Amino acid sequence: MVATAETPFSQRAKAAARPPVPSIAERMDQGKQLRKQVQRSAHADWSPPADRPDPLDLLQEQDTTREQDLVPIRYGRMLVSPFAFYRGSAVVMARDLAGTPTTDLRVQACGDAHLSNFGSFATPERNQVFDINDFDETLPAPFEWDLKRLAASVMVASRANGHKAADGAEAAAAAVRIYRERMAEFATMGHLASWYNRITGADIAAVAPRKVGKDFQRGLLKATHRDHLQVFEKMVSAEGGNLRVVDDPPLVLHLDDAEVEERLRTVAKTYRSSIRD
Repeated sequence: MVATAETPFSQRAKAAARPPVPSIAERMDQGKQLRKQVQRSAHADWSPPADRPDPLDLLQEQDTTREQDLVPIRYGRMLVSPFAFYRGSAVVMARDLAGTPTTDLRVQACGDAHLSNFGSFATPERNQVFDINDFDETLPAPFEWDLKRLAASVMVASRANGHKAADGAEAAAAAVRIYRERMAEFATMGHLASWYNRITGADIAAVAPRKVGKDFQRGLLKATHRDHLQVFEKMVSAEGGNLRVVDDPPLVLHLDDAEVEERLRTVAKTYRSSIRD
């Protein structure tokens, strides 16, 4: 195949075929119109419907597709605290949110945007940034779902740490307010500008309260020294001159060749069925 340069005519034809991109002012106006369909106050109240399934039934339904040997470990971790249960029960909140009002502005949602799925890590350029670090549940969904899960996680974590209810409510409101402010800021940017926008460790240190500033700096310094070699030293041993992953059942263990082949075939089949042609 011989590549040919596009002619000015073909370039104009392609441009004409594209739908016009709304201006920022037009998009702002569209957003305001959506408020008339779903008022912001409509998000404030929630009560369980009469046909709400038992949360434990939802969790057990998910267990059928999990590694059965690891299910008790999962529940053991969830039993540690209300926040630990909240972290492990995304399906329960997704089911509850499915019946709540949305503006139908769908995004590629994190799907599990609670506090502990945000953190500081190093980019390939060795810059320390703060961002979402877990996308296990990512799917197209209303943007409100991520925001509500984040705000609720702030409140649950606040209670679990023994803070006053008013403090938790203030922190949750601050999280929602900052989300709104940042979205308004991103709306005025181009795609590349928003892509390269970062929250760095220095940004957080600049606004961190003095009483936690030193702890944050120590944590940031520790994070900069984390790399794959540290994990390698913990998980690998030398046996007879060969490197071997250390068994830690039931979380880490070696499988025989037949079981590995069977599992790989299942993974490949499942993956193939999950993607579009």
